[in-house]
Amino acid sequence: MSTDDADGPLSGTIASSQTLKLAALPTDSLLHTSVEKRFERITRIATKLLKVPIAAITVFHHDKEWFQSLHGWDVSYLPMQDGFGQIAAAEKGLTIVPDTTADKRTQGHPLVVGPPYFRFFAGVPLYERHGEIVGTLSVMDTQPKTADEIDAESIVDLSALAQSEILSDQLDSAQAALSSKLGAARREALVDPLTRVWNRRGGNLAMKSAFAEADAAGHHCSVCLIDVDKFKTINDTYGHDVGDIVLRKIAEALVRNIRENDIVCRLGGDEFLLILTEADGEIAGRAIERTRASLEESPLRTRNGDVFLTVSAGYAVRTPNSNRSSEELILAADQALIASKAAGRNRILAAS
Repeated sequence: MSTDDADGPLSGTIASSQTLKLAALPTDSLLHTSVEKRFERITRIATKLLKVPIAAITVFHHDKEWFQSLHGWDVSYLPMQDGFGQIAAAEKGLTIVPDTTADKRTQGHPLVVGPPYFRFFAGVPLYERHGEIVGTLSVMDTQPKTADEIDAESIVDLSALAQSEILSDQLDSAQAALSSKLGAARREALVDPLTRVWNRRGGNLAMKSAFAEADAAGHHCSVCLIDVDKFKTINDTYGHDVGDIVLRKIAEALVRNIRENDIVCRLGGDEFLLILTEADGEIAGRAIERTRASLEESPLRTRNGDVFLTVSAGYAVRTPNSNRSSEELILAADQALIASKAAGRNRILAAS
C-alpha cells in the first residue's frame, strides 16, 4: 500500500448479497456493521426534523445496547444498565422524558448525572417479526424540552421507518451475508473500533464474497484505495484526537456516498478500501468523486480553526470472471493512487 512523508493509511466497510430472512435469524444478525446506511438516513432526518442534536437506532444483544446508527454522539455500545433502551422497552410504546432530572426513571441515570448530561429523552421500542423487542429508536438533547417542542407523531413515524427496515424480508448485501455467519465476538474482531467500519481482515472476507457474487451475476466490480491528503500534518498540527475525528468523518462520508451493496474497509492508518459492486469505471468514478467533493466542501471545525480535508484515490475495474486476484487489483489501484498524489493530490485516477 502507498505511503508518503505526509500521508498515512486508512480503513473501511464490507458488502455483497445473499437473501436473509430476519424471522429465522437471532437478534445479533441485525448487527451487520456499526455504520448502516439505511439506518443512517433515519437518524440524520430525526435530528433535523425534531431539532435535537442526537438520534440513535440501537439493537439489544445479550447485556449490551449496540448503536446500529448514531448521529451526534460518539459511542459504539453501552451496557444495558447504562443506556436508555430499557426505559423505552419497559413502556412498550413512545416514552418521552421532557426533563430527565425531574423524572424518577432517569434522575440517577449515568447519562444524566454524568457525561453527556442528557436532559431530554424520547424513545420508541423496535420489534422483530414475532413481537419481541430488539432495540429502540431514540432522540436525546442536553437541554430539557417542553411538551410543545416535542413532535411525538414524527418520532413514531420515524420509528415505523426503522421498524420496516428491521422487518425487511431481504437484506441483499455481502455485509449481511458475512455477519449472519459470524458470532458477535468474531464479527466485532472484524470491525475497526475507531471508525466502526470493517477492518482489513473483514474487508478481505467481504471482497471474496463480492467477487464470487459478481462472477455469478456477470457484473463488473471496482476496487478503490483512498488516502487522506497530508494526514500526518493534520495529526502534527491539531493533535491525534482531531486526527481520529478526521478518520471517522472520512468513514461516514464514504458510507453516505456509496450504494447499499458497496463495501468500505479501513486498511490501517489513513487508508480506506472500497469495493464497489456492479460498478464499471464510470460508475466507480462518480461514486468516489461524490465523496471527494463532499469532503472538500465541508471542512472540520475545531477549537484551533478549520481543518480542510481532501483525499486522493486510485481505482481498478474487475471484469466478470476475471483471473486477476484481489491482490493484483489492489496493487493496480494503489499504483493509480500513487499517481494521483504525484499529480498534486485531491484527485481520482483510474488504473491503466
